[in-house]
Amino acid sequence: MRTTFDVKGMHCESCEHRIKMALQTFPAITTMEVDHHRDLVVVEHHGADLEAVAMAIARLGFTVSQA
Repeated sequence: MRTTFDVKGMHCESCEHRIKMALQTFPAITTMEVDHHRDLVVVEHHGADLEAVAMAIARLGFTVSQA
């Protein structure tokens, strides 16, 4: 399954890295793409708790919504 999130507030590769590190804790996420130029986070997953994924991103200080 593929899910896309709109993430506002990413400005650089460091922001991307912080999100990647947070999402690596979700075993159901198999791959991810984080792009601060397009304000997107795309995850491939097998039944990940999408609300928990969004909360993990929001806890880092970003505004997130499911696209």
